Amino acid sequence: MQIVIISLAEQLQRRRHMAEQMVACPFPWRFQDAVRVNAFPPEYDFAARRRWFGFELSWGEIGCLLSHRALWAQCHAANGGCWCILEDDIRLLPGFPAALQQLEAGAGGWDLVRLMGHMPRTGWGEQRLTGGWELMMHPRQPGGTHGYVLTPAAAGRLLDYTRRIYEPVDNAIDTYWRHRLNVFCLSPAVIGLEPQLHSTIGSRGSRRRPRWPGFKRDLRKGYSLLQRLVFNWRRYGRWH
Repeated sequence: MQIVIISLAEQLQRRRHMAEQMVACPFPWRFQDAVRVNAFPPEYDFAARRRWFGFELSWGEIGCLLSHRALWAQCHAANGGCWCILEDDIRLLPGFPAALQQLEAGAGGWDLVRLMGHMPRTGWGEQRLTGGWELMMHPRQPGGTHGYVLTPAAAGRLLDYTRRIYEPVDNAIDTYWRHRLNVFCLSPAVIGLEPQLHSTIGSRGSRRRPRWPGFKRDLRKGYSLLQRLVFNWRRYGRWH
């Protein structure tokens, strides 16, 4: 299991915070410099972004996606074991190393596992692990990319799925009915947010959408919901 922590190069306090926690971790780990952008990259799909959301991604959201994509590319190219990708605003909870060991031993029954959920969501237990953990399937995903484990095959599929940039990285992971990966969330969580640290992505602020584009966006969201329901019934036998 390779652990990689995404962090802006100048965020020395955050790096010290993470390095102090990783001292007792038995897995190899390293920092990956986060990507900063101040212009839309060539892969940015303006038309798709406006169809689905009605406003542009922020520089921070684009940089966050590009940072994760860089690691997906490395993981897929290495074609070795699973990778654990962490952001630098978290704290490790008891059981973190043991949970990673269990996930590594059980690779094959899942593609990507979040180590915490950003929002509370209902779901069901899909797989039990030794040590009391359970892999939860959430029809509406709990969001967030604070920490997750993925396989090289999943990294490759996400890399292909996000080759056109028009949604934040957590949205891309959440739409499992499109990229068809088994995306679960570990329960209980083994990481949490560090309350003294705040996101460096920034905010878009409030945006008011014109009525007609907003209506078309709602229609597309309804179609996406139908796709999700059909996928869940076919794969999991549940209408959720």
